[in-house]
Amino acid sequence: MAEVPAPDRRRSLLALTLSLETDPAPVRVVVETTIPSSNGQIGVRIYDAAPPGERAGALVYFHGGGWIAGDLDTHEGFCRRLASGAGCKVLAIDYRLAPEHPFPAALEDCVTAFQWAWEHRACLGVADSKLAIGGDSTGAGLAAAASALLRDAGGPCPAGQLLVCPVLAPGRRTGSRSSLAQGYFADAEVIDRDLRHYCPSGVDPAERRVSPLLAPAFSGLPRTVVHTAEFDPFRDEGRDYVDALLRAGVPARERRHEGMIHYFYALPRAIPYAAPAAQAMASDLRALLAPAAPRNG
Repeated sequence: MAEVPAPDRRRSLLALTLSLETDPAPVRVVVETTIPSSNGQIGVRIYDAAPPGERAGALVYFHGGGWIAGDLDTHEGFCRRLASGAGCKVLAIDYRLAPEHPFPAALEDCVTAFQWAWEHRACLGVADSKLAIGGDSTGAGLAAAASALLRDAGGPCPAGQLLVCPVLAPGRRTGSRSSLAQGYFADAEVIDRDLRHYCPSGVDPAERRVSPLLAPAFSGLPRTVVHTAEFDPFRDEGRDYVDALLRAGVPARERRHEGMIHYFYALPRAIPYAAPAAQAMASDLRALLAPAAPRNG
């Protein structure tokens, strides 16, 4: 399979997503701003569906796209559905992409973005205990890696993790990676090529900042809900991450979406089930942002 240049990949993912989106879910306001970092400015788009004047919960969200593609526009519809369904704020982060910015650029931006949101939670109208972290696909892997780094640094720690079809050990060969290697949206050859762009020579894909599933310890991580899809090559690592959290005493659960492929949640015009699935994810987000921990399972 011939390699598609990164700019073309980005245009293709955006065109696909926009063509298969439905009418946008209502939110009260959308705000564009930037976050200062040691490497320049990080773009952020805030979808606010919280009741006006209320110190609500918020999700710092990292989009998927194989570390190569994806942006604020590819995931606008999905972020709107999460914010609207959970009645909260979603802060979508425009982190740096490979191959122009290989590891650890994206992860550094994600950690910086969460720390910024925590430090500015009062002016953002976010309650102290209600700032969660999450993402989809490779963005979910970045969220999990960021959570571990924040824990190791002594905080601030997210209130919870919402991980959708997460990529948590991209160099590891699981049963689902083998049995679903071709024809299920995320082909093995493309996955391996993207990983080489993200982790150039000298970077070990098994490094825990790339593969949070392979970390030595899981205690102290936030309560977590992982959404997996039956026909997703990354299905098994999402399940294995939940199992690792539970063994470490962290409240966690997996929600399996039968009959679904990777990225199904962003394609509601083609896959009508994406809409009720997003409602279930928003419900889980609402629970993560509530004082009571979700039930294990």
